[in-house]
Amino acid sequence: MDEQGTGHQVEREGASGADTTTGLPAVAPETLPGMYASAAPQGETADQPFRALEAQRAQRRRKRSIKIIATVVIVVVIAFAGALAIRAKLLSNAAAATTVSTGTVTRGDFDKEVSGTGKLNPVNSVTVTPEVTDGVVTSVSVAQGDTVSAGQVLFTMSSDTISKTMTTAQQGLDSANLALKQAQAGVSSAQSAVTQAESARQSAIDTYDGNLSTAQQQLAAAQAAGDAAAIAKAQESLASLGSLNTSSLDSAVDSATSGVTSAQNAVDTASLAQSQAKSSYDSAVAASDKLNVTASISGQITVLNVEVGTSLAALTTAGKTACQIADLSKMVMTLPVNEIDISTVATGQAAMVEVDAITGLTLNATVDKVAATTTSSSTSSATSSLNTTSVGVVTYDVNLLISNPDPRLKPGMSATATILFKHYTDVLQVPLTSLQGSTGDQHVTVQDADGTTHDVPVTVVTSDDLTAVVEGDLADGDTVTTPFATSSSTSLL
Repeated sequence: MDEQGTGHQVEREGASGADTTTGLPAVAPETLPGMYASAAPQGETADQPFRALEAQRAQRRRKRSIKIIATVVIVVVIAFAGALAIRAKLLSNAAAATTVSTGTVTRGDFDKEVSGTGKLNPVNSVTVTPEVTDGVVTSVSVAQGDTVSAGQVLFTMSSDTISKTMTTAQQGLDSANLALKQAQAGVSSAQSAVTQAESARQSAIDTYDGNLSTAQQQLAAAQAAGDAAAIAKAQESLASLGSLNTSSLDSAVDSATSGVTSAQNAVDTASLAQSQAKSSYDSAVAASDKLNVTASISGQITVLNVEVGTSLAALTTAGKTACQIADLSKMVMTLPVNEIDISTVATGQAAMVEVDAITGLTLNATVDKVAATTTSSSTSSATSSLNTTSVGVVTYDVNLLISNPDPRLKPGMSATATILFKHYTDVLQVPLTSLQGSTGDQHVTVQDADGTTHDVPVTVVTSDDLTAVVEGDLADGDTVTTPFATSSSTSLL
C-alpha cells in the first residue's frame, strides 16, 4: 500500500515538479492533508482534490485583479492631478503675458471727421399714378432707364367708362348747340316782327299827316279865293279825316316787342343749357386726356410696371406702382450721426462720398440739412473719430447734397460718406494705443536709442480710432511704446 502511494506521487510530479498526467502544477502534500499519504478515505470521490486546487487558484486570481484595478485608479488620479496643475500654470502664464511694440511720433496735419454708410437717393422723385383707375394700357412709349421730359407721354390707356361719358357729352353738346341756334333764330324773327309793326304804324301816321296837310292846304286856298263852294268842300274833306287812331298799330308793335323778349329768354335758356353741355363735354375731354399718362417732371424712369394690356385696377390691387421718375441731376445721401458728434456737424460743411458699387469713384458733397429731432435708434453704421453708431444709439439724420452726381449712380446704391468738420495743422500725433493713464492724467513712454524708457506727460487735444493729437515734450520721430496684453487659453481636456 505504501509503495503504491509513494510510486504514484513520484509519477505525478515527474522531473519538473509538474503533474505529468494532468498537466497541472505540483502541489505539496501538506496543502492537501492525507491526499497522497494514504488512499482516499472511504466515501470520498477521486476528483475532490482537483476541485480544491481550482478554488485556490480562483482565489489567487481575484486578489491579482483587485491589485491591478487599484494600481490603475492610482495612476489615473495622479495623471489627472498633474494635468490640472499644468493647465493652471499655463493659464497663469498666459494671463500675465504682455506684448510690447513701438510706434512713432509724427508731426503734420490732422482731420477730425465723422463717417458712415447710407443710401443714395434723388433729390426729387415722383410716383406716376394715373387718375383713371379702370384704365387698360393700350400703348407704352418708354422703357425703364429712359430719360424723359416733363409733359412727355409715357403710356396710353382706354376706358369704357370714359368712352361712354365722352359719347354722351358730345351728343348733349350737339343738341344744346342746335337749341341755342334755333333760339337765336327766334330772336331774329321776333325783331323782324317788331320792325314790321313799327313800320306799319309809322306808315299810317305818315299817310294821315299827308292827307291832313292836303285838306288844310285846300281849305286855305278856297278861303283865299273866297269860293264858298270850294271852302265847304275843303272843310268836308278835313272833317272826314278826323283824328288818327293808332292803338291797334301800337298793340302790334307791343306784341312784336314781347315776342322779342320771349325769344331772348329762349336764347338765354338755350345758352345756359349749352354752357352746361359744354362743361360736361370739357370734363369728358379732360378725363379722356388723362388716358394719356405724362411725366410730371424731367428725369429718368426708375420703375415701370406697365405693358400693353395691363389693368390699372389689377396693378393697384397688387400694390405696384405704374411708373416712377427720378430727377438724377442732384442726389442726396442720408447719414445717421450719433448724438455725441451731431453738435459738430453744420450745414455747408464739406463731405466726400464713395460708392461701393463703383470702385475709385469719389464725389464731393456738402451738408445740406441737419435734423432738428432725433430719429429712431439707428441700425446703420456711422463712425466718428471716437464713436461708432450702432443699434440702440440715438442718431440724427444729416442730408448730404451731391450737386454733380456721376451718370452711373442709381437710386438706392450703398455709399460711404465722410464729413470733415475740423482741420488741425502741424500737430504732434501718437498712436492711440501708446496713451497710458486716465483722462486728464495721461502720458506716453518714450524709448530712447539705447533701449531705456522714460514717461512724458501729454495732453490729448483730439483723436480718432487710431491716432491721438497731443501736446507735450515730444519730437517728430520719437519712438513710443504701445503695450498691450495678449491672453490665450489651452484646453487639456
